[in-house]
Amino acid sequence: MIKIPLTFRRLGLRAPSGGKRGTTILQMGSSNWWFLQWIAWRNLVSRRNRHGLSFMTTISIMGVALGVAALIIVLSVMGGFEQELKEKMLRGQPHVEVLGQNAVAGFPMREHSLQTFREHFPGVAGVEPFTQADVVMKQGKHLSAVVLFGIDPNLKADIWSFERSMATGRLEAISDLHAPIIAPEGVDSRLPGVILGEALAGQLGAEIGDEITILSPQAESSSTVISGGTVSRQYVMVGTFQTGLFNYDSKLAVVSLAEGRKFMPEYEPS
Repeated sequence: MIKIPLTFRRLGLRAPSGGKRGTTILQMGSSNWWFLQWIAWRNLVSRRNRHGLSFMTTISIMGVALGVAALIIVLSVMGGFEQELKEKMLRGQPHVEVLGQNAVAGFPMREHSLQTFREHFPGVAGVEPFTQADVVMKQGKHLSAVVLFGIDPNLKADIWSFERSMATGRLEAISDLHAPIIAPEGVDSRLPGVILGEALAGQLGAEIGDEITILSPQAESSSTVISGGTVSRQYVMVGTFQTGLFNYDSKLAVVSLAEGRKFMPEYEPS
């Protein structure tokens, strides 16, 4: 049963004798559903012209429809933008980073192998070693402060999405030796490869095959050189990557894990 409050005076009906004048309750069955439609239509149509909607009713309906449509469109656009921004930001960052007691110096892989981490965290999607060092990159007369990543190209660096973000070149090229385009005549100088963000390559004016010098201000020259590390080293640019985030594309460079370890403040061959 459906209970509908009605005002008898407005509908032209008479209240039951002895009842209060004004509002009462009318009980209807589902078979009289047409009566509800008639009430709704009577309140929508114009009083003078029963064949159509009034001007103000039409404007009100159009205003509500446009407002709801605008709200749905804005929420959809903002939701899609938020999802895309999250994917870009999280694509370049692992969920968890395991660092040594000295976060800058790192820890030796001989004592903590990848298999050990996989056993301790069986539910993770991927585990990859890496090095990270703040360096200065020089190409010709151009200098730029860079965060140098050392990764294992055989693992594809899926955690940082370098493989999927490659714009030119191949990620595996950082493991090989390359001859720069401009080299002293008669000298066979083959150098390790380095991959730069597209914005960083533009800042340095570097192109594929250019020789690039990397300086490590963190390394102590005496102890680092004795242990096998390096203070400065030459590389050949072998590719670029583009993540869509300016902070990554303008500040990151990638070398192999073996080369990246040489720029650690306390170089450890393991």
